[in-house]
Amino acid sequence: MAPYTITQKIKAKNISVNINPIDESIGLEEEGLKKLHLKDNHGAIKDYTEALKLNPKNVDALFGRAYSKWELKDYEGAHSDFNKILKTEPSNIHLYTLHNLSLLNFETKNFEEGIEVTTKLISQNFQLNNSYTNRGLYKEKLGDAKGACADYRKGSENGNNIATLRVKESCELNVFKS
Repeated sequence: MAPYTITQKIKAKNISVNINPIDESIGLEEEGLKKLHLKDNHGAIKDYTEALKLNPKNVDALFGRAYSKWELKDYEGAHSDFNKILKTEPSNIHLYTLHNLSLLNFETKNFEEGIEVTTKLISQNFQLNNSYTNRGLYKEKLGDAKGACADYRKGSENGNNIATLRVKESCELNVFKS
């Protein structure tokens, strides 16, 4: 099955040119990325949105738009776009989307979903040092000291310095209240 393609003919000076909306979508996505690097998040969102009108399955445009929304503290919009990626793209990009969704959940204090998302990352062996540590932070915020320490230990075993510090400062010294 071919990717989403609809062609449109444009006539100018007796020349007929086929424009593929996917190609135009990629151009708009690239413009969005340039604006994102310049910290023009509003402009980036506009370009990414236009790219998505031409190709709703452009996960790079969705990811860029989600990130731009996050930067503007439009957490609901960012969350929505990250979830659209998860529904659209089943390959490796979903792991990076889950990772960003995990971080977004921490920022928005959505700790229950954060645990769920990081558990999915752990099940995929994705950045185990960070995933275990992040899940430990979520559990700590929810008052699950035993679960947090177990995850910090696993994060530490996988080389995460923050997890190692949390084990030494909190778990080994029984700072957490049970």
